Amino acid sequence: MNTVLPYPASMDLARLDTPLWPLGRLSRKVGVEILCKQDDLTGAALSGNKVRKLEFLLAEAVDRGCDRVVTCGGEQSNHARATAVAAARVGLGCHLLLRTADPARPPALEGNVLLDRMVGAAVEWITPQAYGQRDALMQAHAARVEREGGKVYIIPEGGSNAVGAWGYVRCAEELARQVGRMPATVGYVWDPAVRRPGSSPAAGCWTCPTAWWGSACATTGPTFRAASRRSWSRWRSASMSMCAPPRSRSRSGTSSSGWATP
Repeated sequence: MNTVLPYPASMDLARLDTPLWPLGRLSRKVGVEILCKQDDLTGAALSGNKVRKLEFLLAEAVDRGCDRVVTCGGEQSNHARATAVAAARVGLGCHLLLRTADPARPPALEGNVLLDRMVGAAVEWITPQAYGQRDALMQAHAARVEREGGKVYIIPEGGSNAVGAWGYVRCAEELARQVGRMPATVGYVWDPAVRRPGSSPAAGCWTCPTAWWGSACATTGPTFRAASRRSWSRWRSASMSMCAPPRSRSRSGTSSSGWATP
C-alpha cells in the first residue's frame, strides 16, 4: 500500500511489522473475529508500542540539535524505559522524572528501573504530589541544562503529543496491509485486540464498525467509557479467565477501564 501522507522524519528503532494473529477460540466464544496485534515484539528492551512514538520523537530531537531528552512516568514506567534505551541507541542522554511514594527511599534496582540505569539514564525521584507539576519540572530541567550549554528535547508523559501520534498513523497503515484494507472510521480504540473489518457486530456490543489498534483513545470520553464497558462485559460473559482491566484515561482526562497509564 502506497501512502500519500506527508510523514515527518523518523528513525528505524522498532522491528516492524509486528505479527497480527487470529484468536480463533476467543473469536468463537464472543461471536466476532478477533485478531491480536503483537506489539510486544517490537524489540527486546524496546518491546511495546511506545517505541512507535519514539521513532518520530527522537528524530525530531536530533533534527533540532538536542543532545539529551527528558521525560516522565511511574517508577516502573515502560515509556520511560523505552525512552532511555532508544535515546542511548541514538547517542542522546536521558533524564527521567519518576514518581514514587517516598523519594528518600526509592524502589529497588530491578525491572525497568534497572534497565534505565543500565543504559545510563539519570533518574530523579519525585513524589506523586510533585508529579502533578511534571510539565513545569521538565521545563525547569531543560532550562538548567541549557544554561550549562546543553540542549534538551522534552518528551511528554507517554510520548503522547502530535509528533508521537504519527507512530500510530503508521501503525494504522501497517494494519491495513495486514488486514487487507484501511479502516474507514474508528469510534474508539482498545489495546488488547483488533477486529477484522466486515466481521459481525455480535449483538451490538462491539460498536466500532471496523478495527481497533494501538493505544486507547476515543472521539469523546463518554464514548470510550461506554464502549470499553460493553466490550469488557462481553469478554467476561464468555467466561474467560481474565484479570480486571487497568485504569485508563480518556482524551478529556477522565479515568475509566481499559488501558494503563504510562
